[in-house]
Amino acid sequence: MLAGYLVNAPRYPRPSSHFVGEELEAFRVGVTRFVEQEMRPNAERWEQAGEVDRALYRRAAELGFFGLRYDPAYGGGGADFLATTVLCEELAKGDSIGAAVALMAHSEFALSVMAAEASHDIKSEFLAPALKGEKIGAIGVSEPGAGSDVASIQCRAERDGADFLITGQKTFISNGPRADFISLAVRTGGGGSGGISLIAFPTNTRGFSVGRRLQKLGARASDTGELFFDRARVPQRNLIGEEGQGMKYILAHFAGERLVIAAFALFLMNAVGGRI
Repeated sequence: MLAGYLVNAPRYPRPSSHFVGEELEAFRVGVTRFVEQEMRPNAERWEQAGEVDRALYRRAAELGFFGLRYDPAYGGGGADFLATTVLCEELAKGDSIGAAVALMAHSEFALSVMAAEASHDIKSEFLAPALKGEKIGAIGVSEPGAGSDVASIQCRAERDGADFLITGQKTFISNGPRADFISLAVRTGGGGSGGISLIAFPTNTRGFSVGRRLQKLGARASDTGELFFDRARVPQRNLIGEEGQGMKYILAHFAGERLVIAAFALFLMNAVGGRI
């Protein structure tokens, strides 16, 4: 619960509500206390280790920081993106932008398309426990030959009875080395953007493996890695939304990812500007 962090403020806004005025500022104070008590004391250790403690996800979930703008039926907050922006601004002050990225790669990057497009069964199996901090998610799009050019991805899912067999590779995947599931972009059809779909992929699936943990110049506490799929079998019911609509979902829902990064960048620019 938020007790000890927020005073006279809700755990998260009620459905269809908006954080405004004093309520928004109370939320900001709560995140600031979380950053001071949970993140800053551990920042240097996490940067050296190349990952944050898994307990940080559970603690953030207990405080209602995950899924602020998602459906309360699955544990979300039912707010708009303003609350998420405030959360990002404050998380960026934790002396480890990698730790902030690790939390938001889970809450925003991996879950946004699932929260909006997935079936009730998928939301119950993946989204709800993720918002409780019980499972960690990643978004799997980038490949060695397809980064910003998402329409060129080659990781393929072929139908086999009631399942998909997935074969291919992903790289530069935030949370990839430790993820319990991946919102995975795959090619289920022909070439170009029309052949892309998204699948909820549990990482305990046979045929899945993690390659190198990639070393970075910054954001080192955000574990980033290579992922491999060798005829990994998942049920077709794990398809997120409609087959062949993956590119449309990526373009529609990854806007939240860009806003998260913009909020981080705004704080960092202000922080650097204040020291010049």
